[in-house]
Amino acid sequence: NSLGIDWFVLSDGDSAGNTYKESAVRLLNGKNENAHIVQLPSDNMELYLCLNGFGEIYEGYISDQKRSTITAKHGSEDYWRQVLGAQAGKPGKPTKALDVIHKLEENKSVEIPNIFNDVIGRVVDIVRAIQ
Repeated sequence: NSLGIDWFVLSDGDSAGNTYKESAVRLLNGKNENAHIVQLPSDNMELYLCLNGFGEIYEGYISDQKRSTITAKHGSEDYWRQVLGAQAGKPGKPTKALDVIHKLEENKSVEIPNIFNDVIGRVVDIVRAIQ
């Protein structure tokens, strides 16, 4: 704010995400919270992506040593939590996020989760307001 740069926060839905959101709310300085802050309905971005059609990407990174730890019903929230818990150490989160983007680029019939469309729309609104 002090530099005149508008901002937007997308936080995870876990306790750390709550802390980030609360910090951002304190920095609004009269700005509309709904225009600047969105919190995921899931604990984290990876879980949200798994629950919204991108789980096979994360299934592809399951560690062979941890595969047997996945016991929940396929597709359930517990299943995706277990898949995320069984991830191999490498590659990291950015690589997997790029895999999601590549899937969207390669397959135009794959839907972008609604929250991302909403976030993109809000950010565009912020940019338009400063032009």
